[in-house]
Amino acid sequence: MKKETMTKFDEIITILKSKPKIEMARNTKELGPCEIGAAYLNYPRWIYEVESLFLPIKNYVYVINNIKKQKKCASKYTLIEVRAALTYFIRGERFCDGHMAAMIENGYLLRWLKRYKNLIEKET
Repeated sequence: MKKETMTKFDEIITILKSKPKIEMARNTKELGPCEIGAAYLNYPRWIYEVESLFLPIKNYVYVINNIKKQKKCASKYTLIEVRAALTYFIRGERFCDGHMAAMIENGYLLRWLKRYKNLIEKET
């Protein structure tokens, strides 16, 4: 794997170790009664850089379900399982606002990236 990619892993892992909080952003002023407004999560740029670190897999839902059935710890994931977990991290936001924030705040992304980096280093 390229040195730049390994550096990006280290940068993101360092950020995750600091336990970042993802803030809400509002695109409206203070709302009065019966007014509808929009609020959304304001994800920092580094979160979107995670997707450049791995090759997503198509059958990630099947793999994730198997991991859950086995109650497998992230430190035991195979390379395919880590890629499935990272695919789940990225694609889950499309179906549930705040999915990525929950994965970050609960420490899942940090564990997955550490495991992925460890597996990659073993291969090289």
